[in-house]
Amino acid sequence: MNSNEKKGIFISFEGGEGCGKSTQIKILYKYLLSYGLDVELIREPGSTHLGEKIRNILLNIKDLDICAESELLLYEAARAQIVKEKIIPALESGKVVLCDRYIDSSYAYQGYGRGLNLDIIDKLNAFACKNIIPDKTIYLRVTTNIGLFRATGSNLNDADRIESEGLQFHSKVSEGFEKKAQQENHRFVIIDTAEEKFDTQLKIFESLQALFPQIEPPSIDKINDIVALIKQEKNDR
Repeated sequence: MNSNEKKGIFISFEGGEGCGKSTQIKILYKYLLSYGLDVELIREPGSTHLGEKIRNILLNIKDLDICAESELLLYEAARAQIVKEKIIPALESGKVVLCDRYIDSSYAYQGYGRGLNLDIIDKLNAFACKNIIPDKTIYLRVTTNIGLFRATGSNLNDADRIESEGLQFHSKVSEGFEKKAQQENHRFVIIDTAEEKFDTQLKIFESLQALFPQIEPPSIDKINDIVALIKQEKNDR
């Protein structure tokens, strides 16, 4: 299967730490479900048995000695698995696929953040994802220091291995996302996350309206109901 043969809709969410993408993608997921759409919500790395094991390695604060090259290859391994096991079957069956991080994160984190060769990353991405590119990529822009504070608060002991990297690293990551968004502005939608969650979600939906012409924009009451549901589900775990 190549990107021209897929039947479904593929949307990725990208951004630096604390940008709010995990919350926003869940809101969109719940809203699309409420209209009866068949939606697959996945995350990178993860969402497969192998991917979750790799995720635990990559984010474990105790694994600080992972070299940049190994880090990249581990992400690509998880990516190859999720593409074959989750993304391709979902798109072939006509589902909407919402992916929390995808190929652009490797470009930003391992390319700009770690300083690895961007051409090699592009080739590895193409190999791992079988050239399946999202129809749209929602890039949630956040000021680096604000994002890190949102992600870790005042307690750095709760930070994972990537979050615990310094401000200089995360500033380079943001630079990488900005560069990629400029290069592929036909695919990227840049949304500033400094606004209220509802305003952010409304802009996200408006940017995707052409993909879902049958669905009305969400009301603030609907968004509030979804946010309350997400919080309740989190508390029930």
